[in-house]
Amino acid sequence: ATFITLQRCGEDKKVRTKDSSEESTTTDNVQNTNSTSNELIITLNADFNKNDELIIFWKDKNIGWFTDEKTIYGGASDIDGHQTIVFKFPNGAIPNDLRFDISNNKEQKEIKVNFIKLQQGPREFYIFGDELTKYFKPNEFISYNAEKHKLILSENKSQYDPYLNTTHDFILELQKVLNTTF
Repeated sequence: ATFITLQRCGEDKKVRTKDSSEESTTTDNVQNTNSTSNELIITLNADFNKNDELIIFWKDKNIGWFTDEKTIYGGASDIDGHQTIVFKFPNGAIPNDLRFDISNNKEQKEIKVNFIKLQQGPREFYIFGDELTKYFKPNEFISYNAEKHKLILSENKSQYDPYLNTTHDFILELQKVLNTTF
């Protein structure tokens, strides 16, 4: 079973920064997460301006393309402040690539990404807003404002499907978190 958690309170509500004394980009500390050793968890901390649905499509070595069977859903609310959305992968899943559908709401005009955390057991890795384009490649429905760490979303020819593809740098960090090679 796939579990999704939308959190609004607690430590993960706080914006993490690279120079924070609590966190570093890569750490072996587990904080505020109920992760078993084989469960990959991806946490998105971001600011949304509308209710929305987010989807992570993932694939493993058994398939060469993204399918509806390997998806994890998360939700965002139009509340002020930082929101934490947690995507828990099935226990033992070893994804070798991801596609992050960041919005399904055409009225969502921008999303400020504070951080994305990858975690499995004691291993975790943070991607901060200013590093987003190092680890993800936005598609034609997204432009990235690097100064404000915002994804600017728009329709293209009456279509709306903004998503982020992973880069080689993301895959390298995912391998470290999963303690494996692809």
